[in-house]
Amino acid sequence: MRREDNALAMAVVAVALVEALAIALMVLAPEKREYWLIAGLAMPILWAAAELVKRDKASLRFAISYAAIMLAIAEALAIARATGAIARDDESSALRLLGIAGGLVIVFYGNIVPKKAACVDPASPDAARRQKLRRYSAWVLVLAGLANTLIWALAPIKQAALWSMVPVAGGLALIALRISWSKSAQGNRA
Repeated sequence: MRREDNALAMAVVAVALVEALAIALMVLAPEKREYWLIAGLAMPILWAAAELVKRDKASLRFAISYAAIMLAIAEALAIARATGAIARDDESSALRLLGIAGGLVIVFYGNIVPKKAACVDPASPDAARRQKLRRYSAWVLVLAGLANTLIWALAPIKQAALWSMVPVAGGLALIALRISWSKSAQGNRA
């Protein structure tokens, strides 16, 4: 199966899951019907807008899929609350699970960064430098995402939101510094 076919299938399944969960929530928690209506309409609207963009459709469809999965997790947690599987006043479990899922998305994204084709001619002398930068960025994102996930899983919930941002912000700062250093080193060679 081609990458484009995988992306389309993943997007269809993820958006359909969001729709099904939104409909279930309208039945289980009718007092918040407008929230579930927005949740149910958001993904198809975003997907339609993404399809209008003249870019790599597979990447956009994967992005829509990940956004839909995050929304589906939030909806599944709301269903668990509505059915009593999670106590209605237990905010920490839902928040913790969403934080863990967000960290795993960062890990997954970091894993695919070096696999994307570089936007330069492979024969150019700049191609190796760009690919090296992509690999460095990928490792930093994977490690930051894992740290973020572990913090959400293990830290006290009151501190988890703040603490989980430290490795992500630090990782992004490291990537920015590496890009800056790489550009200045390239300018010195010219």
